[in-house]
Amino acid sequence: MIKIGLRNNLLYPLLLIIFTFFRRILSVVISELLKFESSLSFLTFLMFFSEFITGLIIYIYQLKFIKHNKKTNSKKSRIKYLVLNNKMSYHDSKFKIYLLIFIATYFDFVEFILTSYYFPQFENISKSLIIRLGSALTLSSFILYYFLLKIEIYNHHKFSIIIIFVCLLLIIILEISFNIIYQTLNENHFIIIFLIIISLFFIGFQDNIEKYLLEFNFINPFEMLMIEGLFGIILTFIYSFIENPIDNIIEFYQKEKTIKIIYLIICLTLFIILSGGRNSYRILTNRLYSPMTKAIADSFLDPLLILYYFFMGIDFKFKNEKNILYFISNLILSLIILFGGIVYSELLVIYHFNLEKNTHYEVARRASDVESISIVDNIEMLSSNL
Repeated sequence: MIKIGLRNNLLYPLLLIIFTFFRRILSVVISELLKFESSLSFLTFLMFFSEFITGLIIYIYQLKFIKHNKKTNSKKSRIKYLVLNNKMSYHDSKFKIYLLIFIATYFDFVEFILTSYYFPQFENISKSLIIRLGSALTLSSFILYYFLLKIEIYNHHKFSIIIIFVCLLLIIILEISFNIIYQTLNENHFIIIFLIIISLFFIGFQDNIEKYLLEFNFINPFEMLMIEGLFGIILTFIYSFIENPIDNIIEFYQKEKTIKIIYLIICLTLFIILSGGRNSYRILTNRLYSPMTKAIADSFLDPLLILYYFFMGIDFKFKNEKNILYFISNLILSLIILFGGIVYSELLVIYHFNLEKNTHYEVARRASDVESISIVDNIEMLSSNL
């Protein structure tokens, strides 16, 4: 038997899924349809700029909200003030907190460099490979969360992680095998697979650092997002001395028609908005749930992206011909990974092999049963006294 385990605040991972999906689609449109080969520092700047602006706006709004509630004496306002006020004593020194935020930002910066700039430069490499190997982020987040923050592991966690690991291994084996069959395998395939997994470990480190700061130092998530954006802008500015971001923009402006330039401006504006929304709900999901739930939300709609890449003719081709077996194999494995992620995040609760034990749904149900029994006992006791 399988039950749906609905929980409070599911809106946060849902919005993270939506923002992540549409930003990925938008990135494909910018690179594949508009053919805009932007410089690394330009896209990175837009991403960190969106983090800084989004974090700054919401953080200022929260401060004004708190200031307003200080002037009121209602009980409801005092509760909201306690919820939003983070002027609490930190577990670590401010220097360590800022250092950890900088390290998290640096991991994000390096991962963005690898995935957005260097990976596409490898020839004859599947363009959806980063998406298909995305489950490595869930595994890396789990390993780091277990060893660094000492989480408890239950049966449904073990079940899900084993499924995800086996499917990830099969995806790598399939990728190498098909390239061997079609004689397209070269050393770049091994390099890119290794770098993708390493880059996803960087994001796992980032998510766990943020989780540590949120859980043990009670830092405001939007204050952290703002500081990360500021550190990212500084790193991007330093990198711009190596690669000038203006050259690619001027080249695109000179050779393309006006209508295409307008489309690009619209897409880049949407990229900033979607990046701000994605990173906001990324941190909120991490705060309320865990780095693994955030990673699962990141890859939740990957099967749809795989379908998009295949039917648009962007990927899953050998010698300019679509390979249906290659496509279907990866699609099935991505769906199995999605199932494992849903079980891990307890959206589905499986009542076999004791997998339901210690899930949020079962714990809440047992607590409700105990409360109901207690109420009935009290009523019976009162009745007997009467």
